[in-house]
Amino acid sequence: MRASRLGGVIFGSADYAASVRCGLGWDTLHYARSALINAATAANIPAIDAPTWELDDPGILRRDAERAKELGFHGKGCVHPAT
Repeated sequence: MRASRLGGVIFGSADYAASVRCGLGWDTLHYARSALINAATAANIPAIDAPTWELDDPGILRRDAERAKELGFHGKGCVHPAT
């Protein structure tokens, strides 16, 4: 079943981590990411992973993007660092 008016979902890692009072590490948020993928897949909508917050190391972005793809995300969010 496809959600008729929903084009996709984005994982808000910082918002989620703040609401449950946990860290932003990949392992810490693995369950939340997996739950989002399962819900998006069931609704037949694309899921976008949260932005990578470590801006000083492009290797971290690459690693995070590869992990997100392995989980089933369709892409990663991007936020301008000035925001």
